[in-house]
Amino acid sequence: MAEKNWHEGSTLPIAVQAVVCLAGTVAPARAFALSDSFAAPSYLGQLDPNVVWEGLITGIVVCAFLAAIVLWIHSSLRRTRRLQLRRNAFVSSAMNNLNQGVVMTDAQRRIIFCNDRYLELYGLTRLDLWADMNGYELLELRRKRGVLGGVSDGEFYEKAASPNGLITELPDGRAILVKYFVLPNGGSVATHLDVSDQRKLSRQLASTKQFLETVLDNVPACVAAKNIEDGRYIFANSAYERFWGFSRDYVVGKNARELFASGSAATIETTDRAALNSPDGQFRNEFEVDRGGERRMVASIRIVVRNENNKPEFLMLVFEDITDRRSLSKELESAKKFLDLVVDNIPVALIVEQVKDGRYLLANRSAETILNRRREEATGLTASDIFNPKEAKLIIARDEAAIKKRGMITEEHPISTKDGLRLFLTRRATVLNDAGEPQYLIKTHEDVTDRRQTESRMAHMAYHDGLTDLPNRAAFLQALTQMIEACEGTGEEFAVLCVDLDGLKEVNDVFGHALGDKLLVEVAQRLQESARGGVVARLSGDEFGLIIDGKQPDAGLALAQQLGEAVAREFQIDGRAVRAGATTGMA
Repeated sequence: MAEKNWHEGSTLPIAVQAVVCLAGTVAPARAFALSDSFAAPSYLGQLDPNVVWEGLITGIVVCAFLAAIVLWIHSSLRRTRRLQLRRNAFVSSAMNNLNQGVVMTDAQRRIIFCNDRYLELYGLTRLDLWADMNGYELLELRRKRGVLGGVSDGEFYEKAASPNGLITELPDGRAILVKYFVLPNGGSVATHLDVSDQRKLSRQLASTKQFLETVLDNVPACVAAKNIEDGRYIFANSAYERFWGFSRDYVVGKNARELFASGSAATIETTDRAALNSPDGQFRNEFEVDRGGERRMVASIRIVVRNENNKPEFLMLVFEDITDRRSLSKELESAKKFLDLVVDNIPVALIVEQVKDGRYLLANRSAETILNRRREEATGLTASDIFNPKEAKLIIARDEAAIKKRGMITEEHPISTKDGLRLFLTRRATVLNDAGEPQYLIKTHEDVTDRRQTESRMAHMAYHDGLTDLPNRAAFLQALTQMIEACEGTGEEFAVLCVDLDGLKEVNDVFGHALGDKLLVEVAQRLQESARGGVVARLSGDEFGLIIDGKQPDAGLALAQQLGEAVAREFQIDGRAVRAGATTGMA
């Protein structure tokens, strides 16, 4: 349809030129023929051969000339048409590659252009459109296909022509923004843009905002926030409304002097300045305020909230009426500290996850180590968005198991952090809604890497010699018991060797105990090399034990021979040549 309009009028100038040229060529030839006819003799019985040949040659020349003109006209038309087709193809390609659907109509509302994106949005094809189809017929086609929504033709054009346009909901959940523009020539252009992702983000933002407002509204303490620049309130929760008797709509946009009595306003402003001037951006105090002529004592904490440039931007204030509970000041202070520390300062990572879609709703500052990102960036994401596929699969499986159990699950597992692979003790607890269905999953992660390493070292020390790092007597007896149980009733054989180091006392007396300890370390290494996988343990000061399997006593005697030769070789310790011997017994 678009090509038809773009081609009209392109061949008219060339056709005019061709007619003029043809007329100019035929006129002289016809004049020549007429002149010949007048000059011809009255008798036609005899003709001069020269005249015949001249007429024939003239005719051939005229025909050739006319054929050349025709070929030239045909070639010009073909070049013009190719140029027009290339131009049309370029424009069509540009329009078809837009991310918006585009429909153009003329003054009679006939569709003169429709790009591919429009057809793709509504599941149509070129075969669904016909020549001289108008806009109302196209809307009727979409209505039959179920991709128009419940609007009439008039409502469609009226709302689409408004500044905000018209949003239609498709059966598959997509949202299409339509804008309609009337052109000066009476025609029109309509654009169709898929805004599903934008609407999804807007709904997520609204859901997050509603969640945070719900949390703050259910906090028993009075919570409010104000701009540091002008001191005007920008937020107040339900407890704040109940305490002062003001609605939040009345509070927002006003400062303290516009809301409270002069004495209370002055105290509030002084407390605000103290918080802004505090080194850590926090200030706690207790002061009296005038509430409708009644003096009330409040305990307050003010926190300076900084922006991404680390500059103070907002002042968050939390206070409670402690007039009737002065005797419980210690418990109140403990509760206030809990409220203050619950978000950022608890010693474990805290993450709150929504069960229905697995998205993170809340994360404290300690959780940033696990998430490898700021907690604000993690809100709204899932485990698949944050962790690599292998880790995400394991985390999701553990979450589903906890949700299915609807109780507390405790386990230890490694998690990749910016400090490397760390071992965490994870507790998962499911929170049920009023209907008894899982709604939230609360997860705490405690880094127990150092603790487990310490426990591992202690366990190693309990079963290993501190000097040679060989298994000690307890480990040797445990290994011996296991070997006896393994070989019992199987016909397998093993041998136990006891090696007593000779000459250690003389080495200690001559060179000192420090060199004697180094000698024990060297002996332990040679015994391990000779044992070739057998159990080697240090039983006491100069006594070692070995366990070796195999055909006995051959394997045991062979090992005893190797041990004697290994220990008999000279030791080089601190530049000194030291010799020792070994006495070996075998069972």
